[in-house]
Amino acid sequence: MAEGAAAKPLPYEGIRVIEFTHMVMGPTCGMVLADLGAEVIKIEPVAGDNTRKLLGSGAGFFPMFNRNKKSVALDLQQAEGREAALRLIATADIVSENFKPGTMEGWGLGYEAVAAANPRVALVLFNAGPLAVTWAQDQLPAILAAWYPGEAGGLAVARALFGVDNPGGKLPYTVYANLDGVPPQNEYDVSKGYTYQYFRGVPLYPFGFGLSYTRFRFSNLTLSASSIAATGEVQVGFDVTNVGDRAGDEVAQLYTHQPRSRSYQPLRTLRAFRRLTLEPKQTTHVTFTLPASQLAWYQGGTIGSAVEAGAFDVGVGSSSDNIRLRTQLTVTGPRAAR
Repeated sequence: MAEGAAAKPLPYEGIRVIEFTHMVMGPTCGMVLADLGAEVIKIEPVAGDNTRKLLGSGAGFFPMFNRNKKSVALDLQQAEGREAALRLIATADIVSENFKPGTMEGWGLGYEAVAAANPRVALVLFNAGPLAVTWAQDQLPAILAAWYPGEAGGLAVARALFGVDNPGGKLPYTVYANLDGVPPQNEYDVSKGYTYQYFRGVPLYPFGFGLSYTRFRFSNLTLSASSIAATGEVQVGFDVTNVGDRAGDEVAQLYTHQPRSRSYQPLRTLRAFRRLTLEPKQTTHVTFTLPASQLAWYQGGTIGSAVEAGAFDVGVGSSSDNIRLRTQLTVTGPRAAR
């Protein structure tokens, strides 16, 4: 750099991070944020973080993973220490913690306390499966499911939270509000009320659910034919419009249901989906080809899997519980539902 030239500001300058972490993953998160210019304040026990005392090959652990950070020693077992931590949390842009479940709650620093101290809390979940975050859904302004985002995960999460990128993911499973919707581990018959196909309750998040920073409207649902043979197919067409002020992705989903059948049918079954990227106010026309063979169901006995003639509900929408448009298709054949 030329003498006297102004240093280029780091991207996270002005961001304050309060860090409650241990081992490797948590301190690494704070280390990366600090390297990018954030003010990271590490909360340590009064006696200091245990990694400060490592010897031999571990002697470099603390200085490497905590470079560019500040530290404050607090006794979180005492009211005075907890109150000081909450005052720091109230000033934070990011609160980072990676202790085992219940640890923060044991210190009086769980979701409820953090949100009360700083109402701007957005919960970021790094998880590989469904979590019933019912309290957070009711009380927090935003929840971001980050899954296991890999080496670029920190940047990806930051870009989503600060609105640089517009999230467009959809859940590949149902998130139940409580354990009542979760089958026992030895129950493999989902038709007893499990999964999006048979669940009759109200899920916390339905199969196919996902929000973005824009909104989409579905309109003009049509079928190329109102009735088809059991060997035929139908074109399902509709429009999707981005009615918001910024570009974004929607995943249009097609579901069917046979209301009358000799067999116990699912409440809904996903038949097709398509990811759409739309500019503000842009409309696109979507067409799905639905072969009648996709509507086949196991009939038992010598019949095996076959298309059962009758009426089928056809719906399109943004998730299994958010069907925006509906119509009905008739399949003709020698075996009508009774």
